[in-house]
Amino acid sequence: MMAVQSSLPNVKPHECVLICGVPITQANFDQARERPDKSYAKLYRSVLYRPVWETYDSRFAGIFQSVAKDMRQLGVKVATEVTLPLFRELCEQFQTGVIVLFTHCEGNQLEFHDGMYDIEQVIELIPPEYSSLMDVCACNSLPLAAEIRLSRPTCIVHDSEKKAHPVFWLYVYRAVFGQLKAKSRPYLLVMEEVRRELLKAWRRR
Repeated sequence: MMAVQSSLPNVKPHECVLICGVPITQANFDQARERPDKSYAKLYRSVLYRPVWETYDSRFAGIFQSVAKDMRQLGVKVATEVTLPLFRELCEQFQTGVIVLFTHCEGNQLEFHDGMYDIEQVIELIPPEYSSLMDVCACNSLPLAAEIRLSRPTCIVHDSEKKAHPVFWLYVYRAVFGQLKAKSRPYLLVMEEVRRELLKAWRRR
């Protein structure tokens, strides 16, 4: 994780977008499980004879929908069913503020609504002059973050050095944007404060 810089600009939620590349609805989930170019939905299995979707919905999708509703009320743009072309549009649109890329990573590929793409393909769509902050939240964010730093040196990149459950990060983002709504502050400073406190609570569960 990069060192937190107090000189970073203050951010408000309406300047931020959370980009989700994994299935959120049952229709997209069912399709993803049948497609060879999708990955995340296939990680889930039926529990106690419940349909797989019910497991996925209770453990992830339903929580995402609830948190996304809260974030939208705070002013954050939450983009789901994001294809690679839409990712490029959002990168061009949010060249100030923060882009949160919330998706699944498998090997050297990232999952989007329209399939799995190599990290290099994704980075090519980030404007070369992009100089704002990109928060990479994926199962293994380190390779992507490293490549972005290398090929887009003006981009400020945040990533987690340790793996954590995606639901944990959803709660972190909701709390971060809640604090930014109350008072505009540097995103990374708020992120580090919130992450530290929620991690303590998460471990006590």
